[in-house]
Amino acid sequence: VEGWKGESGVEVREYPLMYRLIEWRKDKSTGEIKRKGHKVPKELVEITWRCLMKYPKLSVIKMSTVARDFCVARHDTNYIVNGKFDWPRFFGSRSSGYFKLYYSVKCMEHKGLILHDERGITRLGDELNEKILE
Repeated sequence: VEGWKGESGVEVREYPLMYRLIEWRKDKSTGEIKRKGHKVPKELVEITWRCLMKYPKLSVIKMSTVARDFCVARHDTNYIVNGKFDWPRFFGSRSSGYFKLYYSVKCMEHKGLILHDERGITRLGDELNEKILE
């Protein structure tokens, strides 16, 4: 596709009980750009938001810290080993736990409530329902 630079595109649509996250990714083997949709329950986004609200606005929170808080809030003990959160296992598995967090982060980022980059997550907003960018 002309002009494609290998970057993924993301679109988020909001519905009463969920978000629909649509992403476009370039297949490395074929070069074909594929569309993939994900349903993200608003409950997961709300849990992630409550985890972020524990930290000061504009501070950078490591994704591993948010992941730990996310698992604790959901009573998900699959990634707790000897009483400690196992970030490599959570991240490396790319399992449902990781993607539940990742997609909820993408929904909030799309709304302009957070910034997510290699340093972590920065909370920009004060209320989950505010629409900063719109």
